[in-house]
Amino acid sequence: MFSRRRKEMGFTQEEMAQLLDVGTRTFQSWEANGYPGPLPLWKIQKLCELYQWRFEQLLEACSPEFEKFLTNPK
Repeated sequence: MFSRRRKEMGFTQEEMAQLLDVGTRTFQSWEANGYPGPLPLWKIQKLCELYQWRFEQLLEACSPEFEKFLTNPK
């Protein structure tokens, strides 16, 4: 879902990584895993702003992966 939304918004992975102050490989990992993992609040806000999502929409996009992480934190 993250990859699709990024493309809809017209961003490359490199641009998103730069805007979120992370490495390109880190951002690629977020897309491959389906969720960004623990983030500082400002990055969550920035991600919502860039994707034009409300916080609830970000949670919905992440919920299947977060649910797996919370039930099996290995």
